[in-house]
Parts: sequence; structure tokens; C-alpha cells
Amino acid sequence: MNAEQKAYVDPANLRFAKTMEVMTLIGLAIFVVIGILYFSGIHDLDSLRVVTQNWSKPSAQFWSATSGTTIGGVGWFMHHWNCSDALCMLCVGFLALVPFFSIALTLPKALRRYKVVLAVLTIEFAIIIIWSLMTGVGGTG
Repeated sequence: MNAEQKAYVDPANLRFAKTMEVMTLIGLAIFVVIGILYFSGIHDLDSLRVVTQNWSKPSAQFWSATSGTTIGGVGWFMHHWNCSDALCMLCVGFLALVPFFSIALTLPKALRRYKVVLAVLTIEFAIIIIWSLMTGVGGTG
């Protein structure tokens, strides 16, 4: 049976999938660029030699030895963009927002019966994002 079967896919599902795909690829591309900058030594954020010498230390000691700072939770990264790991956290934050944007962009194309559920999900995401930014998520050290 070589006959190709075609299935109907709702336009909202197609938009959701395409948005997830494109935004995830963008986030991964940013990670690759940061990795290339990190390992090539082009940037001056961290000394690769110092990082590898302190790799086996616990995280607090590692950060103290490599950047001279004391870390204080996830919110700390929002205030310390001079560290390459903070740039990676930016990518993680971007990738964490991918479902939010995918759902929000799906909402206009969704069938009427799904719009309420998608609207509630979008509002919940927005509340969590705003609450996290206001409370500092994990402290700001």
C-alpha cells in the first residue's frame, strides 16, 4: 500500500507547531552562537583557562573563583549580564517563553470552543511571567 493518505489538520494546530519549531530553532541558534563565542575566546566575559581550572568546585566556589561574584538564585542572572552564563540564561528564558507565544499566536485561528481554554492558558502564562519578574525568582542575591 503506497497510497498516501491525507489527514485534515486544524489551522490552529499548524500555527502552534510552526511557531514552536521556528522559535525553538532561533533559541538553539542563539545557544550555538554563544557557545562559539565562549570557546573561541572572542569575548572577554570568562577566561577559559580559569574556568577549566575551577570546573570541579561547587557552584558557589566556582563563581567566586571565575568571576569574583557571589551568586544568588536565578534572579541574580538578570542583574549580571557581564557573565557568559547569564547569556545562556537569556536563551533559557527565551525558550521558556516559546509555549506562551505559540499559544498566544494560535488563539486567533482556534475554533471557538478552544478559544476559552487557550485564552486562560495565555493569561496564566502572562501572570506567571509577570509574577516571576516582580518577585525576582529565586532571589537576586
